[in-house]
Amino acid sequence: MAPATPFFTETMYQNLRRIQPNAEESVHFCPYPTPPENYKEDMQIQQSVGRMQKVRAREEGAPAPWYWPLLPSVAAAILHLLCNLNRCRRLLDRLA
Repeated sequence: MAPATPFFTETMYQNLRRIQPNAEESVHFCPYPTPPENYKEDMQIQQSVGRMQKVRAREEGAPAPWYWPLLPSVAAAILHLLCNLNRCRRLLDRLA
């Protein structure tokens, strides 16, 4: 996904730009948003982010076997994707 994300965001931005006349030419020229002056930090969000960071730190320090249960799920997802691609290819062949 990472290599394609900038293209997706640019396409979405160009579609939104049609209704916003003063918009920048590209999403990549837009300034990064800043919080309003009266912004108050949400403690629930801060706690959630803190928990996520703790879990990530544990994952990074975990031994390799901790990750192995994920491999069958990834393999199943790839297999599912390939099957769908083959179905699409067969359908396109029939339509051609």
